Formats: sequence, C-alpha cells, structure tokens
Amino acid sequence: MIAPFLVSCVADVNDPPDAQGAFIIFSASTPPTDVLSEVDFGSTAIAPGRSFQEVYLVNVGGREALNLTASFASTDFTFEGGIYPGIGGDCGSNLDVGDSCRLYLRFNPPTTTAYTSELSITFNDTSDNGKSDVALTGLGTDPAIISISETDPYDYGQQP
Repeated sequence: MIAPFLVSCVADVNDPPDAQGAFIIFSASTPPTDVLSEVDFGSTAIAPGRSFQEVYLVNVGGREALNLTASFASTDFTFEGGIYPGIGGDCGSNLDVGDSCRLYLRFNPPTTTAYTSELSITFNDTSDNGKSDVALTGLGTDPAIISISETDPYDYGQQP
C-alpha cells in the first residue's frame, strides 16, 4: 500500500491523466519512499568517463500500464548498454498495478559543462495514454591527472 502523502506528491510531479488509470512514478527505492522529480548524476569526468544511476518505476495507479516506451531528450543520457531498460534493468513492456521495475541510466558527458535532459516513459492502460517524466542533470568535469615528480629510474627503497 502506498502512503497517501506519496500519492499526493505524485500528482504534483507527474500530473496524471486519470486517477483511476495507470500512473507511473520514478523512485530511488522499492517499495517507494520518495518520488523523484530529478535524477542528479553529479560531477562526471568527460569521455571516457561515465556515471550510472539506478531508478525504479512504480505503478501507483488503478490499472496495468501497457506498452511502456522510453525516450531521452538528449543523447548525453541513455540506458546502460544503450537499450531499454539498461544492463541490469528488469522493466518490460507492461507494469502491473502496485509493481515496480528497475532502470539503469548512464551519463556520458562529452565536454566540461552542465547538462540537463529528461527521461519520458509513455504508456497506456486500455482507456487512456499516460506519460511520466523525470529531469536528468549532470556536470561534465575534467578527468583527474596524476603526475609523478620523480625521474626514471625510480627508487623504491629497500623492500621486504
């Protein structure tokens, strides 16, 4: 059973088409203890750097969500491995009432700048079409550089 406060928060985040129909939220855990309006990947080194996030879809509506499809607003965010639901993800094309499934998302920034995008999940429930969105954010940063100040040959001292 989803707590009443959670359902009221969902309405603000995802604007359901029909309170009796399928209604999908994004959550960081299952069972859901929160509703995600944003997934922040934090600072990530530019190519070949990348970071991952695990996100859950939860159907808190009154009908099964059918024909789930996913799309990203930009190519800097994707599913791990490039295809839905991501390597390690277990979402299929349908999501029963009260069920959840896992997505694995990937952020791969090509340059040092802030990135924003959106992941949209569209579905239907035999009577209406639905859509749930979550914002995606991340910051591309320079990779760490390690330099050794000694000159070759290196002196490691006496070893045991």
